[in-house]
Amino acid sequence: MTASISNPANFSGPATQVQANRVRTQAHITPSMDFGPYEDSNVKDRRKLPFEVQWSISFRMFRTLENAIFDFTKKWAPNALAMNDFISGKKVELNFWERFLATPIVNPIAFENQGSVPRFHQLLDRLKEVRHTFVHRKEPPVLYLERMLADSIELTTMIGDETRAHKLDQIYQMVHYMASLLRDQISNETKTILEDRLQAGRRAQDMSIDWLESNRLKKQEIEIKRDLSHDTASFEALYSNTLQALEMMQPLTDTLTDD
Repeated sequence: MTASISNPANFSGPATQVQANRVRTQAHITPSMDFGPYEDSNVKDRRKLPFEVQWSISFRMFRTLENAIFDFTKKWAPNALAMNDFISGKKVELNFWERFLATPIVNPIAFENQGSVPRFHQLLDRLKEVRHTFVHRKEPPVLYLERMLADSIELTTMIGDETRAHKLDQIYQMVHYMASLLRDQISNETKTILEDRLQAGRRAQDMSIDWLESNRLKKQEIEIKRDLSHDTASFEALYSNTLQALEMMQPLTDTLTDD
């Protein structure tokens, strides 16, 4: 059920770009269910990754973005960085770039498609939520995490940072894979219902019933056991492998330096 993901090469394919309606991004002092532009009331599936996994992904995401945007600005507007004594991506937090680059300090020729400049600024605004999510220890549904990664890939691709775009896409593939498994994972509520049905079926089999009904109940028991076994401890191994794969791909210490 859980394919090995210790090797990032197991994940391939284009990342699906998902866009949510743009709303004002807000920071919160305490953990919140509000995820700014990624909040979507139509999302019924609120399944989440374990905090340690989501935390590791969020941290790598915003640090990768900080370094990517710094390098882009250093290439096209070095004087603006020098005037503010910004000597590395570590000195500028992700949320700052949306305000800093709102002034026309970067020539539009920096973009392969100059018509994408408005979208670039929109993404800078949206992606502030990535840092909010990490700093304020929010626990977003896995679908929101996918959307943040998709936006991150779009932005790094837009500024021509193919190396970091590829790195983010590898993480996206991991998250997308885990999300697909979580969507299949039964809820605790469903598990209780299935267990009740299983016990009721067994009691019925002990009663005087005809062969056809007995056979039907036995088949039903097999199906219920199959569904119950879908929610197993194998997810723990999956999450452990994910953390190992993230560390292999980009050690946490590397995100604290200019990559």
